[in-house]
Formats: sequence, C-alpha cells, structure tokens
Amino acid sequence: MVHYTFPPGASEIVSGVAVPEYVIEGGRAAYAYDDSTTEGVMYTIPNLPAFSGAMNYEVLGYASGTTGNALFDITHFSYTPSAAAAEGNWREKGWGSASSISVSSASGGSYQLSKGTLEYSPVSAITGDYFAFKIERTGAAAGDTAVGDFRIVGVTLTF
Repeated sequence: MVHYTFPPGASEIVSGVAVPEYVIEGGRAAYAYDDSTTEGVMYTIPNLPAFSGAMNYEVLGYASGTTGNALFDITHFSYTPSAAAAEGNWREKGWGSASSISVSSASGGSYQLSKGTLEYSPVSAITGDYFAFKIERTGAAAGDTAVGDFRIVGVTLTF
C-alpha cells in the first residue's frame, strides 16, 4: 500500500484556475476556498509507483460555520513517458473527468476539522506515469451549502 500526504505547501498552480487564499490560522497552513467562485490547486506524483485497484482520497479541512457541505471536484491527469509517441504533446493533453467529494462542516463548532473521502479508479494511469490531480471548489455549485471559506489543511492519497 502506498500512502501520500499532501500539505498545502506541496501544491502547484493550475493554469486557468484561480488560486484559493493561503492562510495561516492558529499556526497552521490552509487553503481557504471561497464559497462563490471556482478556485483550485494541483498536486503531482512525477513517477507513479505500482498500484492496482482504486485510489482513495481523504480531504481534511474546516469551515468557519457549523452547517453545510463544501463540494470539491477532484480531476486526474496522467501521461505515460514510455508511450510518448502515442501520448503526443503532454502540454496539450487534457484533464480527465471530475469526481465530486463532499466535506461537511463539523457540527460541534466552527473551526473544527472534518473530512470527506472519495474512491476513484483511474482508467488510464499505469506504473511510471507522470500523475497529477487537481482539487477545485466551485462555490456556486448546487449542493455546496457551506457558507464562507472552507479551508483545506491536507489531502491524503492511498492506493
């Protein structure tokens, strides 16, 4: 089993996507995703290790309120260097389909950690791929009922 933990500082900017505000609260870093715009970052694994089956994501964060769910989309990108001729120009390869994950505000009080999980089976990723995923909050999306910024303190990927 492989386990990756991505703190906010391990993220990269995604072309064409607004970056959430980077905040330090209580001495801890987080990205504050707005409730009315689309914001996101990406994380990469330059050389994907061997895996089989599903990838399991866990998003850990908190809200300033105590009700509602923040919806995030996780979208994948993989490129196989050993098949570069077939893959084509890697800068022009598009992102895959998005999968949604819901993270609830903690009901016990504001600024309490909560988590959401997502199981995803990538259809084209193989060992040795350059692999990336982006996480975006589309604050205006139906079903996103968390009011205000939702802060993500980390993303864990296990497979």
